[in-house]
This record gives sequence, C-alpha cells and structure tokens, in this order.
Amino acid sequence: MGKSKIRFIQTGDWHLGQTWPSLSSDASKLLKAKQNEIGKALTEACRDHQVDFLILTGDIFDRVRPEGQCLTFFVRLITELADLPIIIAPGNHDPMPPGAPWLGEKWPANVHIFSRENSIFEFPDLNTVFTGLAFEHQTAARPGYFPDFNVSDGSAFQIAVAHGDLLDRNSPFRPLSPELIRSSNADYFAAGHNHQLIIDEQSEVPYASAGAPIGRSFREPGSKSFLYGELSGDLIKGGRANLDLVTRKQMQKLKNTQLKLQEYPLFLPTFERIEYQCLGNESTADIIRHLQQQIRTNRVNIHPDSLWQLVLRGKKSRLADIGQLRQYFQRNLLYIEILDERTLPSFPGQERRLLFPGFALTAERQSADHQQQDDESGPKHLAITYLASATENASAIVRQQEFAQLSTAPESQSRRSRDAGQ
Repeated sequence: MGKSKIRFIQTGDWHLGQTWPSLSSDASKLLKAKQNEIGKALTEACRDHQVDFLILTGDIFDRVRPEGQCLTFFVRLITELADLPIIIAPGNHDPMPPGAPWLGEKWPANVHIFSRENSIFEFPDLNTVFTGLAFEHQTAARPGYFPDFNVSDGSAFQIAVAHGDLLDRNSPFRPLSPELIRSSNADYFAAGHNHQLIIDEQSEVPYASAGAPIGRSFREPGSKSFLYGELSGDLIKGGRANLDLVTRKQMQKLKNTQLKLQEYPLFLPTFERIEYQCLGNESTADIIRHLQQQIRTNRVNIHPDSLWQLVLRGKKSRLADIGQLRQYFQRNLLYIEILDERTLPSFPGQERRLLFPGFALTAERQSADHQQQDDESGPKHLAITYLASATENASAIVRQQEFAQLSTAPESQSRRSRDAGQ
C-alpha cells in the first residue's frame, strides 16, 4: 500500500564555484566559503522533516564543467543522503552537453537526473511520479513540454520539476508560462532559476521557486531559505482500466490533493539594502545616527557577515561627507557599499534678486538679448564663488568636529568605565 502523504525539501541555484567580482576579495572569499554550509543545512532540513524526497531545481554548479572541489563537495553531500531519493533538473549554468558531469559521473542509485532520455521517474512504494525537463545547453528559448505517463496501478502524486524563468515570458532560459505549468497536469510544480522566493498555491497547478541560498549581488537582498513541502490526499482506487474512463483533468479533481509549503530558513550571509531620504541639512553625524538605528533594527535575525548597501537619496548637504560616512561603517561591517544618489538643491534665490556686498545676483532666466547686454557677469560669478567658498570652509570645520566627537564617543565611554572600575 502506497503512502497518502509525502514530504520533500526543494532547493536550487547554489551556483557552487561562483565569484563575486564586484565585491572586495575578502568578501568574495567569505561568501565562497559559506557555500559549504549549504550542505550541512540541507542534511539538517531533511532530517528535521523526515522527508521522502530531495528536489534540486538546477544551477547547483555555476559552470558547465565545475571545479574539482565543487564536484567533490556535492558528491560527498549526496553520499551522506544515500537513503533519500534525489531528483535533479539541470539548469542553464550546469546543463548536460556531452562530457558534462551529469552525464559523465557514476552517480549513486538514489540520484535521478532528468535528461532527454529520462523525463519520468516513478516511485510506486511512495505513490509518486516525477516528470521533468533538463537544460541540454546554456539556453532554452523554447519552453519544452511535459510527457504523458500512465501509472501502472492506480493513481499517484505527480510532481513536475524544471529549471526555468517564472517571471519573463520572453526569457532565453526556458520561460515557464502559466500555460506550460498547467499543461504539466501535476499536483505540484517545482521550479528553479529565479533567485527569489516565489509561491503560488492558488494556481490550478500550484508552483514555487525556493530562490538562491546565497545571493549574487545587492539586486538579490534579504533572507534565504529552502522550501519544505507536504503533499497529501485521497488517491483514486482502482486499476488502469478505470483511469482510462476519465480525462486527466477529471482525474486531478478526483484525487483531492492538498499541498502545504513553508520556508526552512537558512542562517547565511545576505545582501542587505537600506535607503535614507536626505532633507539637505543633515550632517555626517545625523546620517550615521539614522543609519545606525536602521541597521540595528534589521540586524536582529541577520548573519553578522552580511553585506550592506546604503543608498542616500533626496537633497545634498555640504555638511555630510561620504568619505567619513564610509570610514565609520567600515569599522563595524564586513562590507559596506554607499550609493550617493542625492541631488543638488535648487538655488535659493530663484525667481528673485539677491544683494551681496555691492553685487546684484539673479537666478532668473534671461533672454539671449539680456544675456548679451549683461555681459559683465564676472562680479556675479565672483560673488557666488565667494559665498560657496565661505560655506564650504565653515561646513568643513563643523564636519570635522562632529565626526571627531562621534568617533571618540565609544572610546571615551569605555575609558570612563575603566576609570570608574579602578
């Protein structure tokens, strides 16, 4: 008698062997080392939930022919999970052209890899059938199709597995349109490729992507996870002859299956992004205090080695120094990237005349004739230059004093604590 409930873990897009060229060498090395922790987290997730299957949705490796150490790591991992059926759908980064590891290696008996020849895997003891697609090359403009199958002894849970793009219908990496997902006729569709968590349990064929355990850049921020799934229901009783009397769509309704998906969180470094809207009058110390508060709030459940991107928007202030801002946060964060997207404030004298020691300044737009008549613009430019120079000198003094106080505050407090203790 087969099971009426199955449990599985779904993951993919590990990109073992990838580099992060936009980061510092230390940050890139740390993230590469952290990829090894994926294996430990996966074995714990499979054990904690006592799953029946492990589903890998492709791009496990970052290259068609991965480095030896990446391949060794993966082989060691699946050896530790030798009692668990592992279903693999190769992706666009690790496709299976001739000579690729998916074809050349002698994989253990518990590993089942989709290919042109193998698109269906049946597990009668678990009442489950997997249908799937594999990337044979690094692109797949055509979406592909899922094969029909006939279950030999009644009905079964059907899970479709594919690496492909859930978000872009024109993607060169196998667009997984709603029509394609529906055509799979599965009880659940497990997808990879999009590095973000995507879950739609209300679709006619429910589908989900687990995202990537470690992001590739600040365009993939936030926490990462595996997906834990539970599929249960009342399966059709009877033989194959009875199934021939109903269409496959009717059969899906008769099966009355239920799907439950939940995240299995991973405590790995992430890319974190914080934005601050500047008003145009903040000092370096003001911005530091505001960003500190946001970082403390966001850091509660975040890995200490996460990478941070601070985005400044709004109006520029002459009192804020980006160099000092970066210098301050580099002391406490593994990696910090500051994007200054502030704009210069409009000239305060717009549409009216200003007076400054003997010079008349105006921000009004003048016609070409007026510009020719008012050719003696040297004094105006001189006055503006003088104003800017005086402001910058005063602002620089204020910035240095504030930053010195902010930087020495913790040291002064600790010194006072030590003096009190003595």
